[in-house]
Amino acid sequence: MGKVAGIDLGTTFSAISILNENGKPEIIKNNEGSYLTASVVAFPSDQEGICIVGEMARDHLELEPNRVIKEVKRDMGTDKTYSLAGTEHTPQGISSIILKKLFKDAEKQVGKIDSAVVTVPANFREQARQSTLKAAEEAGINVQFIIDEPTAAALHYATSNKISGTVMIYDLGGGTFDVTIATVLGKDIKVITSVGSQNTGGTDIDKILLDKIKKNYKEKFNSDLVSSNNDRNEFYYTNESEKIKKALSVKEKHKAIIKGNEGAITIEFTKEEFERDIGTLIADTEGLIEEALDEAKDKGIKIDDIKNILLVGGSTRIPAVSKMLKKKFNKDPLTGVNVDEAIA
Repeated sequence: MGKVAGIDLGTTFSAISILNENGKPEIIKNNEGSYLTASVVAFPSDQEGICIVGEMARDHLELEPNRVIKEVKRDMGTDKTYSLAGTEHTPQGISSIILKKLFKDAEKQVGKIDSAVVTVPANFREQARQSTLKAAEEAGINVQFIIDEPTAAALHYATSNKISGTVMIYDLGGGTFDVTIATVLGKDIKVITSVGSQNTGGTDIDKILLDKIKKNYKEKFNSDLVSSNNDRNEFYYTNESEKIKKALSVKEKHKAIIKGNEGAITIEFTKEEFERDIGTLIADTEGLIEEALDEAKDKGIKIDDIKNILLVGGSTRIPAVSKMLKKKFNKDPLTGVNVDEAIA
């Protein structure tokens, strides 16, 4: 068998891995030298017929937001289209462009790749799964099979942490959330139950912070932060929100200077306020945990049977997630793996 890649097509970032000479999977860098590729495609007005993918496309959101497409994973399997400069694009088509970038960049690093395993959220509808498969085929990728993201993550934890028994995978990524209960025996993963939401993730947390920034600015200047006469657009402030989120994941307080058309405002954010603001979102994921536990109970699995909690997805770095899980299960979630790369 030739070289086989593992691909995680994410809402905000994607990754590709390949088995090294020792039979261990390792993430392959893209042409820009990054292990993660932004799941963003831009069609610059000064380069007609050309598209750019990844971080450069993400940066283009500040220049021409109306010529950039992002977060298409949430629309996979739907009839939604994106209209740019008179051309219609589908979620499947944009995903194909992202997958082609991942695959071609990886081949430059490791040589010809014969096939790939592509992951999808456990809660993906059949239409979304088929759309992902077709996107990979459009990108010229020979797909061996599609597997659920929690299964892929459990395999990674099983081989790197030597875990076994009943586990719960808590996957909070950029745009989707899954909670899965499974049994692990070596490389044999049996999913007992899986529930989730295609519209819950880190981007929603960024929006909560952005709404707070807008509210503070409006109160101080009686003017909208994002307006037609402001040279900074919505993406600029969403980026600021993401920086604040990351800062509050490692420290108790963070000051941010927000510049708008009417002037600048300094806002102090605290971890305590942040955790309170995102409390409803965290509670929503806890509600899905309860749903999964109820379904598992019907199959003879009790909460005390869960030996380990496995974290997946960049948003699980937020301390409020581990805090909620420890309180609920009376044990710390496992650490020691890169939660952004575990699925790939």
